[in-house]
Amino acid sequence: MNQAKVSGSSLPVRWTRLEDILLSIVSFFLFLFIFCILLVQLPSVQNFLKTRIIHYINDNYKQEIRVNSVNFDLMQGLQLDALILDHHKDTLLYAASLRIHGRNLLTAVIQKRVQVEGLEGDHILLKLIKYHGESRSNINVFLDKFKSDTPSSNPLTFDIKSLKVTDFSFNIDQDSLLSKSHFGRIAVRVDSMHLPSGYFDFRSVVLDEPEIDISLSMLKKSKNDLASNQIGQDSSSTHSAFNFSFINCNKGNIRITQAKQQRVYELNDVHFTATYLTWSEQLKKLEFLTLNALGNKEFK
Repeated sequence: MNQAKVSGSSLPVRWTRLEDILLSIVSFFLFLFIFCILLVQLPSVQNFLKTRIIHYINDNYKQEIRVNSVNFDLMQGLQLDALILDHHKDTLLYAASLRIHGRNLLTAVIQKRVQVEGLEGDHILLKLIKYHGESRSNINVFLDKFKSDTPSSNPLTFDIKSLKVTDFSFNIDQDSLLSKSHFGRIAVRVDSMHLPSGYFDFRSVVLDEPEIDISLSMLKKSKNDLASNQIGQDSSSTHSAFNFSFINCNKGNIRITQAKQQRVYELNDVHFTATYLTWSEQLKKLEFLTLNALGNKEFK
């Protein structure tokens, strides 16, 4: 048998050849990995991937999403701005700046699962609108689009561990409720979430300097409106549910206006904490285990 000298010891030639082959394979895949990383850094490649992914979502989920700029970095994650329109072409979500730290961002569309370790946003606007004559809000319609049409296919899901947002605005226009809220900073830790069913379980939520302006018109629905809403409801549609293990608010200002009675209620410099707070759109119910609140004496 032929022998080869290696470091003072003898090994069969076939083993040295096998080692060379394995080393060549590992080197090839390492080179391919580094090449792909460098390739993704090119602006032209990033724009191409952005266009393909956006077209895929718009065509397959019938959802209009617009992205002007995108930048992907292996260390910094994915940075972009985004505009999501609802089914009436009004703004559902606008983000001037989003930074996404994920584990599978390049293969998320193929796997139909986005795994995000951290999401940071700045200058965010979210609008919840329930249009006249419709039984569901625009957010519910949006979530329904990501449901699976057939039991054998998987819906597009999102897993987000933490969320940090600065300069966040949240507007509600639904039935007799009109609310405009602004938050200086929001920090959220998520235990679990299931986008297709609209279920979100938050471990902790911290709100800094929220400015909340609520207007109640107290409009009564006619029998025709109630009947049309009941007929338009679909048992398979998404009904959002939120569970908060802990929520904390610092230096909040709340203003409630009753238009019909021409009454204004103000509560400034509000601090509160709540545990095990739940809200369900289907049940129209807000519950919490404990609530501690402190405000000044300017409530009138």
